[in-house]
Amino acid sequence: MNQNPRTAPTAAGAGETLFARLPSEESSSAISGYSYNELADFPVQMIDPVQEVRKNLAHLADLQARMGFMMREVRYLLKI
Repeated sequence: MNQNPRTAPTAAGAGETLFARLPSEESSSAISGYSYNELADFPVQMIDPVQEVRKNLAHLADLQARMGFMMREVRYLLKI
């Protein structure tokens, strides 16, 4: 079986493997729903871009809160 090098498994079921075609370089203007993670069982996976943005915003809000706490502590230490 001659497998196209630009295809990768996206999910595995009971004894079957599903394949999805990767987007070509010409379609780079559209938002890609594919993510590459070298250490995963399936390195190329379909992702939801909106969910990924929500996750990143939640992470940024957490980092902002931590930075605010750290800055308050530094200001307090500088007053002493």
